[in-house]
Amino acid sequence: MSTHAYTVESSAARVERQGGVRVDVTADQLPILDGMALATLRLDAGAVREPHWHPNAAELSYCLEGSASMTIVESGGKRVTMSVEAGDLAFVPPGLIHHIENTAARVTRFVVCFSNERYEDLNLSTAMSQMPPPVLDSAFGVGAGTFDWVRPVGDPAFIARTGSAEASRLNDPTVHYRCRLEHLEPALKNAGGSVIFGRADDFPVLDGLAMYSLRMNGEAVREPHWHPNAAELNYVIEGSVRLTIVSPGGGVETVDLDAGDISYIPKAYFHHIETLGDGPAHLAVFFDHEQPGDNGISAALSAYSDPVLSAVFGTPPGTFDAVPDFEEDVLLGPGAESGKP
Repeated sequence: MSTHAYTVESSAARVERQGGVRVDVTADQLPILDGMALATLRLDAGAVREPHWHPNAAELSYCLEGSASMTIVESGGKRVTMSVEAGDLAFVPPGLIHHIENTAARVTRFVVCFSNERYEDLNLSTAMSQMPPPVLDSAFGVGAGTFDWVRPVGDPAFIARTGSAEASRLNDPTVHYRCRLEHLEPALKNAGGSVIFGRADDFPVLDGLAMYSLRMNGEAVREPHWHPNAAELNYVIEGSVRLTIVSPGGGVETVDLDAGDISYIPKAYFHHIETLGDGPAHLAVFFDHEQPGDNGISAALSAYSDPVLSAVFGTPPGTFDAVPDFEEDVLLGPGAESGKP
C-alpha cells in the first residue's frame, strides 16, 4: 500500500454500461487526495456520457485517444458545442451541464481531473425524473400530459448508446473551453524529452486546475523540484517511472508507477521523477492551480554561495564551485547512467 500512489483500474468506484466505463479515484480510494480527484472515461463507438454537471468541482479532461463532441450550457442558456480530439484539453466550470459524445468509429478515452477530492455528479436522467410531469409541461409550455412518460428512476443512464456518431457542431469560433494542448510549442524540448504547459496563460478559461504534458526519453530525469502554490496529481499514460517524495519532517516515499497508475504530491512537497528502463514515458500532470509555480533544485542551489552550502552540507570549502550556476531551472535532464538505481 502506498500513501501517495494508486492503480486506477483497481478502484471499485466504477460505473459500467454497455457503451463504456468510468473509473474514479477519490479520497475514498486514496485518502491523501485533497482538493483533487481523477477519473478515466472510456466511450465505445456510438456512446455518449449523458448530460450532467458537478455541483462542487470544475473538470479538466485530456483526450487520450479518439474524438468527441462536447456541449456545455452556460448560465442563461448559451450553448457551446466543440470538437475534442486526442491531445486536447477541455475545461468545464463547476455547475455547468455538459455531455461527451464519441464521434469516432472506435473507442474514445479521457483522463479527467476534478477540483474536489470527493466531487459530485448530477445526471440529467435522474435529476429530471424527479420533477412532476405537470411542472415540466408548464416549463416547456406544452399540453398537459406531454411529460407523463417521466417516472422516477434509480440509476442514471450515465453512459448510453446513441445508435450513430453525431458530427461535431462547432458553434463558438473562439472555443474558449478547449485547448489544442499537443499543438502548442513545448516550453522545453531537449534530449531528456519535452514539456507542454496547459496553464492559464495559454488556456485563459482555466480556474483552479491546469495540466502539463510531460514526455520523457530514455533515462530522463525530471529534476527534484516543488510547486509552491499547487498540489500535483500525475497520471501515467505510457511507460514506467520512479517517483520520490520528501515530506516535511523527513518522511520519504519512493514508488514505481506504470501506465494507468496515479500519484499525488501535496503542495510544496519535494519530489522528482525518472524513467525506468529505456523509456519513453508520457505523463499527464495535473495541478490544483491554474498557474502553478515551479521551483527546481538547479536554480535554487545556484542562489547560494559555496561557503553557505558547504556549511549546510558539511563539505570541504570549494565543493560547490564545480557545480554550474543556473539562472533558470533545468526542469528536465537526459539522466546519468551512474545515477540510476
